[in-house]
Amino acid sequence: TTREPSDDQVEVSIRALRSVLERDQAETPEEKKLDTRVEVMA
Repeated sequence: TTREPSDDQVEVSIRALRSVLERDQAETPEEKKLDTRVEVMA
């Protein structure tokens, strides 16, 4: 898009990123070693 995001869009993005970062930090070293690739078909 060519428009600046609304405040609501920015807020949703920040919350989503924080959630992912929290989950990533909570992983144990063993969990991080697991292959977690996902095939994406477009």
